Amino acid sequence: MDSPDVQTTDRSGVFADLRDLVERSGPFLTAIVPARSDVADASDRLRVETGSALRDAPSEWSDDVRAMESEIADLHHGDGAALIAIRPRGGPTFYEFVADAVHRPSVSVGPLPRLAPLLEARQRTIPHVVVETDLAGADITAFDGGDVVTQQQVEGDTTHIHRGHPGGWSQRRYQQRAENTWDDNAREVSESVRAVVESVGARLTLVTGPTRAQSMLVSLLELQRVAVRAIDAGDPDGMADEIVRRVADVHASDTVAVLDEAKERIEHRADSARH
Repeated sequence: MDSPDVQTTDRSGVFADLRDLVERSGPFLTAIVPARSDVADASDRLRVETGSALRDAPSEWSDDVRAMESEIADLHHGDGAALIAIRPRGGPTFYEFVADAVHRPSVSVGPLPRLAPLLEARQRTIPHVVVETDLAGADITAFDGGDVVTQQQVEGDTTHIHRGHPGGWSQRRYQQRAENTWDDNAREVSESVRAVVESVGARLTLVTGPTRAQSMLVSLLELQRVAVRAIDAGDPDGMADEIVRRVADVHASDTVAVLDEAKERIEHRADSARH
């Protein structure tokens, strides 16, 4: 079982855990070690790789190194290709398995934890939802990083979906029926999208489709306080590129926020020490 001194993190988490980490007083020891999960002796290999890496830690960290080696002996091996371990002097240790492979272990010590490799790994795990909508319904796909985690199809009412072309009062009546159907379908889609967003903890929802259907759905989702962006990228390749760009924007904003907060805390501690 895991040591009580270990903090483990869900890879789909946002960045609140990293803010908690940088609130701690440094210095920090950061170890990044290979952690293959596709072999039978994965846990044994992880212990060996970690021991090899931590031998390069400065001697004043010997107590922390022994604690980390003991924790890793009890740590459940997660899916991933590498393990990132960050420990302030005296603990506790933060661990996260990431998909990005490393060829050799590394250890570093500094006033701040070495967050860049972890932040970059998380860029590919930002959960998001893509909605391909029209006036009759939508296809909803949720992603955790590059993996599809759920798909739904919403089929709305098509009875009066097209406007009629008679003249006079009849034309207005048919037009109103069509618009009422569009509204009902958009509401049904928005409710389904919101449920999917909540179920996967999506950070971003991207909506594509004909302009009228797209704008109706975006407006409804904004009212429901869902982070949403309309995308108009033409062919599937263009849409995929735009999705990647939008998700990267979220990652970049998160990264700047975490690093700025860490910098402010270091400066505040330095000011406090001087006074």
